[in-house]
Amino acid sequence: IIPVMEANENTSIEFTEAIGELYYQQQNHQQLGLLKMKLFLEYIRNHYHLNTSHLDEALIKKIIAKSQIALDHVKRIFDMHSRMLENSEVSDYLLIEFNRALEYFYDNCK
Repeated sequence: IIPVMEANENTSIEFTEAIGELYYQQQNHQQLGLLKMKLFLEYIRNHYHLNTSHLDEALIKKIIAKSQIALDHVKRIFDMHSRMLENSEVSDYLLIEFNRALEYFYDNCK
């Protein structure tokens, strides 16, 4: 008899959630936002095979073409990321809106 093996669990999501919760408890919204952007760019590299070393208009156009998400939505993600880079004090509102924008992207991209 061959024993049934349980499927491996993806613990990277759990790890990310734990790190995010730690940043949120410490009120380090900037670091949490930047971490979420790194994960977003990793998603772009893995799913669309795009080079994300230069965050410019050309990259945004390629993301729009591959994901079929509207221009204004993708630009909004990058604009909020820029605001987080510029300001060490990131508000709860900006972090929540950034998270909502990313969730919308993940839920609706092709």
